[in-house]
Amino acid sequence: MARIYLNDEKVDRPNQYARSEHKPKEKETAAAIARKAADDWLKKATEENKEWNRKRIERERREAEAIWSDRGMMWVKKIEGYIAKASRDGKHGTWEPTSCNPHGDEILYIGKGDQPIYEKLMQYFRDEGFTVEEYQYLGMKITW
Repeated sequence: MARIYLNDEKVDRPNQYARSEHKPKEKETAAAIARKAADDWLKKATEENKEWNRKRIERERREAEAIWSDRGMMWVKKIEGYIAKASRDGKHGTWEPTSCNPHGDEILYIGKGDQPIYEKLMQYFRDEGFTVEEYQYLGMKITW
């Protein structure tokens, strides 16, 4: 419950973002009071957002590690097979059938269930010296 002062009168109103009880100074205007309330709210919302983002990033990292240990090497071997096949054919990029285009596509799409390892998979091939372009809907294009 936040105490809001209107014309030197104390009014109790529920406010989940109230940080402190701000009593206006003698010549403080309504705009100054509103500015102070907005600043307090923004400060609290920013703090909550930073904390939420930190927890989200940590949760996603744990999920990615768990999926990488199960399915990461399967994807790596599969994509390395595509790279070897394209290299044998004299190409400088992968060209494999996908669910979107059964006749072949340069863009490799991973399944929605493997979304947490998407970034890690791209980074793996970048570290191996390939050029990896990110596409929407969990797609990547690998060239060399």
